[in-house]
Amino acid sequence: MPKDYFTKKSEEEDTRARSYYKLQQIDKVSQMIRLGSYVLDLGSFPGGWMQYCLEKIGSKGFVFGVDVDEIEPFDEYKNYKFFYGDVFSEEAWKEIAEYQFDVVFSDMAPKFSGIKDIDYLRTYELCKRAFYLAKKVLKPRGFFLCKMFRGEEFEKLKKELEKSFIKVKMIKPDASKATSKEAYLLGIGFRG
Repeated sequence: MPKDYFTKKSEEEDTRARSYYKLQQIDKVSQMIRLGSYVLDLGSFPGGWMQYCLEKIGSKGFVFGVDVDEIEPFDEYKNYKFFYGDVFSEEAWKEIAEYQFDVVFSDMAPKFSGIKDIDYLRTYELCKRAFYLAKKVLKPRGFFLCKMFRGEEFEKLKKELEKSFIKVKMIKPDASKATSKEAYLLGIGFRG
């Protein structure tokens, strides 16, 4: 099976994953990642989003990644932290709560069972929990980005975000596989 364009591009440009380009495309329309931004990346394995952010934020910014899978260190950067473990554990929360963030991402995905309805609900639960965390650590006017699969729960989550953000958008980047139902909900301008 031939590799898709973004997988091939990732290998050629030495990025950690094709997801790097998803975030690049989302950032191009939202301009959420800026020089000096503090970013929380939930579900950061293999590190494509962290890599993109570290390249954009400069030395005064900071990226905090969390995942149940270990990532390779970024030897060329010092302004990041990675927590290896469950994002919803008390230990992770203690570390995360030390900071306030301009941007909170969730690209988390559950371990897929192969049963579509169950996987969909598990993804929804991860997004809800990520949003709960984001409300505690986002700075006013901050951004929240969450991967979700389109459907009834997607609309429910969108309505929840609309209560906390000035604007909410649905984005499906070109780097997402065409056959995937994944899309991203972007909350712009956290009301605090």
